[in-house]
Amino acid sequence: MTIPAGGTQVVPFTFNTLPTSVQPAVAFTIQWVASGHVFEPLHFNVYTIFAAPDAPQLQPWLGVLQDACSWAQNDNSYTNIAQDLTGHTYLNGQTGLFWANEFTYQVGQAFGTFASSQLIAPIEQFYLKKFLAAPKPTAGNCLDVNNYLCCCANALGLNFMERYLQVYYSPPDTPPYSIPFYTNPISPIGQTYTFGAGKYLSTTWSSHQVCVSSVGLVYDASLSFASVLHPYTIFDPPTGMDLLSYYQTLVLAPIKSITSMPINQPFLPTLGP
Repeated sequence: MTIPAGGTQVVPFTFNTLPTSVQPAVAFTIQWVASGHVFEPLHFNVYTIFAAPDAPQLQPWLGVLQDACSWAQNDNSYTNIAQDLTGHTYLNGQTGLFWANEFTYQVGQAFGTFASSQLIAPIEQFYLKKFLAAPKPTAGNCLDVNNYLCCCANALGLNFMERYLQVYYSPPDTPPYSIPFYTNPISPIGQTYTFGAGKYLSTTWSSHQVCVSSVGLVYDASLSFASVLHPYTIFDPPTGMDLLSYYQTLVLAPIKSITSMPINQPFLPTLGP
């Protein structure tokens, strides 16, 4: 190949031995030699992902890609990738963004802005740059961690979206209004993750946000739950649950005898400053 002085040339590369599963980085180096001069080598990393990336990670951020590929390393199925990303976002020891023994839960969203109304798709900005730069562990809530789970999943091509959950009570001759709901026994981010009775407690929330898969199943990186039938059993975060039956039954417990939970339309956060 000859490139004239001041000219440019597109050089295609073909990789014949890339992994068939998610991998954090396949490193390779290019060494250029021209007219007897050896240039500094160029170093590249190739990340293998599940499918074409989705918004808001159509062009995945490097930090997101590194986390997502590391957490889902060696996975080659949608279900396994989704489960591993959820589990690692919730509790990933000393190498993860969030560690339940140290992560501080706060009521207000730490990394974004949010606006919602009943049964309308919320408008939400996620401050991904600020989030990635924050020292870990840090403070946040369900919006923050599930926004990041959505980014990681969609960097790998899982087509996640999010849903914002609220309970609306409709008494006779009165406009519907939002009411709080109790959870079944859970261990949210920020609570010490221990094995034993009494560590999973019911919590009262006015709202909650989760991720949903391309077929509407719930993935929630903000908590793990204990079955009401087996209160001494430790469970992983909810993954692959039907929202209005299994997830609502095992995790959320609406009050005032409400058996269904109106939910906003699925949405994607936009990336803010």
